Amino acid sequence: MLIKETGAKYNNGMLNSAKNAEKYTTKYKKALNVGVYGADVGYVTLYDNSQDALGYMKSVRKLSDELGILGAFDATTIDRFQSNLGKKDSMLAMVGDAYRASDAFLKDKDKNDVGVLILAGGWIETLYFTTTIAQSSSNPRVMERLGEQKYTLDNLIKALNPYRGQEEIAGLLDQLYELAYDFDAIAVEYKYVKPTTDEANKITTINSTSKVTITKEHLKAISDKIAAIRNSIVG
Repeated sequence: MLIKETGAKYNNGMLNSAKNAEKYTTKYKKALNVGVYGADVGYVTLYDNSQDALGYMKSVRKLSDELGILGAFDATTIDRFQSNLGKKDSMLAMVGDAYRASDAFLKDKDKNDVGVLILAGGWIETLYFTTTIAQSSSNPRVMERLGEQKYTLDNLIKALNPYRGQEEIAGLLDQLYELAYDFDAIAVEYKYVKPTTDEANKITTINSTSKVTITKEHLKAISDKIAAIRNSIVG
């Protein structure tokens, strides 16, 4: 939502093609790209590209079925999504509901590694969007949101660490640790303000403020690293 508010034009070149879902064969790649595609659904929906959003939802459903995430992205969900094409708030709310349902299912079935990978994929894709926009815009709100991600990255690393015994996750963690070193160079002055929630539309607004100091060199380093991580996931 912040990216759109900056006035940045729709750029489908940032997205992972929905057709790529066919080539993901491992649990690791499938889970990460369920997260990636979730971010892509949000992006295209905010820019009112409803048909593209439906295509991404179908890719999410395919990968979710293969991962055994039952019910969250079933035919009924897709039909509801399709019947609400053009109703941006309703579409976003349904996507949120489906991802929360999948997270609850995975925790219940003791498949937290899959859940954390989905979370990681979504975060990596949205950070990729953010750094792409930040390099072409000096919008202070984008830079603030980017700087705040140093704390989210720390939490993501902590969430992934219990699964370091899985070779592919260990490789991802090594990449995220390298990214964290670059984030450590960002100076962030953070002031917490309680978030507000629109229960009807199921949207939470972050009201906290940050003052971020980041050089062009640090921005480029972070942008290059997140692009490399993201390309290793979607490729």
